[in-house]
Formats: sequence, structure tokens, C-alpha cells
Amino acid sequence: MPDAWGAGSAQILAQLEDATGDPSHPIYDFNAAVERVAAAVEAARARSSSR
Repeated sequence: MPDAWGAGSAQILAQLEDATGDPSHPIYDFNAAVERVAAAVEAARARSSSR
């Protein structure tokens, strides 16, 4: 990851993890994953517009 992205972007990208941590349901369902990606995109856009 380029240094210019900074720690905040790394935190946003970390939210894209697909594992739930629950052995009985280890992967997020598709709709939940889509919502998480959309939220990460929104956060990244908000962060870049505040610079």
C-alpha cells in the first residue's frame, strides 16, 4: 500500500475482511459484504474530500 494512503486508509481497508470470526458462520453473507464495502467506499471518499 503506498505511503500516501496513510493509516486511516489502512483502517478503512481492514474493514473489508470477509471472515466473521464465528466458526458456525465463518464468512459474511453476500448482502452484508456489499453493505460493508459500500460503507468503506463512503468512508474513503469522505476522508479524501476532507484533505
